[in-house]
Amino acid sequence: MIQRFVNWRTFFVLVAVAISVYSLYFANNLSNKLANEETKKVEDVAKALETFGKNALDPDLDLAIEIINRNTTVPIIITNSNDEIQPNMDVNHSEIEGQEDSTVRARYLVKQLKSYKEQGHKIPVIYDSVTTQYVYYGESSLTQSLRRFPYGVLGVLFLFVILLIYFLNNSNKYIQDKVWVGMSKETAHQLGTPLTSLLGWLQLLRDKGGNEEITQEMENDVYRLQTIADRFSKIGSQPTLKVEEIEPVLRTIVNYMKLRAPKKVVVDLQVDYDSQSPIEMSKPLFEWVIENLIRNAIDSLQGVGEINLRLSETNNRAIIEVADTGKGVPKAKWETIFKPGFSTKKRGWGLGLSLSRRIVKEYHRGEIFVKNSEMGVGTTFRIELNKI
Repeated sequence: MIQRFVNWRTFFVLVAVAISVYSLYFANNLSNKLANEETKKVEDVAKALETFGKNALDPDLDLAIEIINRNTTVPIIITNSNDEIQPNMDVNHSEIEGQEDSTVRARYLVKQLKSYKEQGHKIPVIYDSVTTQYVYYGESSLTQSLRRFPYGVLGVLFLFVILLIYFLNNSNKYIQDKVWVGMSKETAHQLGTPLTSLLGWLQLLRDKGGNEEITQEMENDVYRLQTIADRFSKIGSQPTLKVEEIEPVLRTIVNYMKLRAPKKVVVDLQVDYDSQSPIEMSKPLFEWVIENLIRNAIDSLQGVGEINLRLSETNNRAIIEVADTGKGVPKAKWETIFKPGFSTKKRGWGLGLSLSRRIVKEYHRGEIFVKNSEMGVGTTFRIELNKI
């Protein structure tokens, strides 16, 4: 599924690039042709001006006038033999049409003339061996718009690609969420049958008597499995939140994990406040988050070390920190470890921290993140929850 998503994204990006390249080529080619046509038009104007200058009785005078008047698109500035702008000899400068302020008009024409000179858009008008004028010209608004057109297309395509990738990302995330939810509910369903059988066998053991301590611990584990199945069944559904005190929940989890952690791993809880910290929580899902953090810490310790849970509070937030003395997490991966599928273990699906963040953020409106981590020293996860 993810590979197909990447292929589609690559395909659309390549299509967008191809369209952009073709648009640039086509528009540039067309604008160059149009610019050449406009240059020929200005050359005709220059020849018409020569006709005026050489002989006012020339029979081609009417044609010359028609050629000059026919130009309604190309902006032109005509200078005298000293290369100075001749009064009223600017044509088709729509930006200053109707402008009565002569200073503003003159300033604008000087600026445009400089631009035309830099572009080399100049055609001489030779009347005789002594008198020479120049026709300077720019590109018409149509040619300028055509040259800008590809960049507009590029902008639209860029926006299209961004929106497309955003849509595909969200679609992919939606599909992944549906897969995780389906797998969770199926797991809960599949656990139901063996759990029922285990409860039956436990009852038989109790009826026979003896080994009560072992039987009790087995029963605790079976009920823990039932709790896990219940948690899986709640994924994808809006859980019911109840007001709970955090400390008793944490103590229950710590006491349970102490008995199941390696002998050389110490699991401890420190409470740094006098008052209570009630919050709205889904107890089964919240317990899952804490247990997952402790299990990850145990894996990181590799049989030896400490796991310290600390409960504190601010004016309006309860703070839970889970610190271990394990191998640590590189800073570049502090966010990556919360993404679905990421795992440093040889076994597992890499869903633990992803689901933990979802439970904390979406269901409990809190935050979970790596507070700090140092390679070879340990890692501290921090959870912040709003108090009642």
